[in-house]
Amino acid sequence: FFPFLILTIILFKTHFAHQQMGILRIVKGREPSATAIFPIATTNKLEFSPAVQEVANGGFTWAEGPLWTLRPGHEGDTTFGRLLFSAVKSNSILKVEYDGMSRHIRKSGCRDSDAHREGLTPCNQLLEPGSNGLAYNPIDGFVYACEHGTRSVTRLEKNGTHTNIVRLHNGQRFNSPNDLIFTSKGDIFFTDPNYGLQGTNIKHEKEMMYQGLYFISRTND
Repeated sequence: FFPFLILTIILFKTHFAHQQMGILRIVKGREPSATAIFPIATTNKLEFSPAVQEVANGGFTWAEGPLWTLRPGHEGDTTFGRLLFSAVKSNSILKVEYDGMSRHIRKSGCRDSDAHREGLTPCNQLLEPGSNGLAYNPIDGFVYACEHGTRSVTRLEKNGTHTNIVRLHNGQRFNSPNDLIFTSKGDIFFTDPNYGLQGTNIKHEKEMMYQGLYFISRTND
């Protein structure tokens, strides 16, 4: 019985440990990063792993914001990584894990039910409605997103909802927050170009006269 049990455990670890996606490197105060996304090669030819190949050949019109995180339930085991990325035009965040690719969040960057979007172009008429940049907060462990459609920066909650972090500056809507990064202290820098406004009446909906780089202090000082 025991030899069979040991063999079962070895086979389980070999099949299910996230070898296709590589090992994650966790450093306090920084986003998780992959130390290897390719299988160990026995030749000089570099080949994609099946999971990464699925993303590369996925036919996405626009994929953005790749972020390595740990699969829920395996937070202490860095062999269980997952890759999140934004499919901007389809308004979704997708995930790639050892067992394939699937949709992680729908309506990742634009939700017509959001009261703050009243009077704006409907989501299905925007050319770039989805989330863009994704980042891991080293302080609270949550993933944050720049959302084109809501023109805001949000925190992605474990139940699939979005908590607004910032959507206005001096009483005006941002253009289309694009990318963000955290400092080791949990402060945020994010960019706000205007190309996420494509598909709108830009003259009417653009509220700021400039595109900027913004800083959000974790302590609000």
